[in-house]
Amino acid sequence: MGEELNPYAAPRSQILAVNADVVRLRQEFLRAEGHLKAFGLLIILLSLMLITAKVMMLKIFFIQDLGMPEIPWPFVALGSLSLLPLIAGMGLYFLKRWAGVVMGVLAVVQILMGIVQLPGGLLEIIVQAAVLRFMLSPRARRVLSSEYQDMIRRTPTIKSRAAAWIHPVIVIIALVVIVLWVSR
Repeated sequence: MGEELNPYAAPRSQILAVNADVVRLRQEFLRAEGHLKAFGLLIILLSLMLITAKVMMLKIFFIQDLGMPEIPWPFVALGSLSLLPLIAGMGLYFLKRWAGVVMGVLAVVQILMGIVQLPGGLLEIIVQAAVLRFMLSPRARRVLSSEYQDMIRRTPTIKSRAAAWIHPVIVIIALVVIVLWVSR
């Protein structure tokens, strides 16, 4: 009995066509996945640095210098807003759709804050505009879409990694932090 007459045989040609198309699309967007993951790592790193700086400010300014036995809770509440970029960075690293929305909103807020702080906020406006442009790009939106998430689930053998540009950036940030730490 031939395969075309066997009603229990798997439809191989249809499955291969669908999988080949999904694999082709996934391969096409691997670079955008890598950039999103690298951007997520960068946001995580910068958020951790911001949280560390705020904890040090809390310790130095409020507890040691002023001799305050208690922690000023409004300062802690405002400082806890630093957790939002950290969580969004983790979401971006894992390619979650909500993280793209959160990063877009944060970029708009940072741009508005930079406009208020002109001319000192000009660099912040430029950086956040680049972030917003990247988050609104068709490739980033496609990678963060629910259809693409389904493609990722259907192709578990294809692994994406963070883009290569993140490694020198992390090294440069680490060197700057070390130099600033040693020179104080």
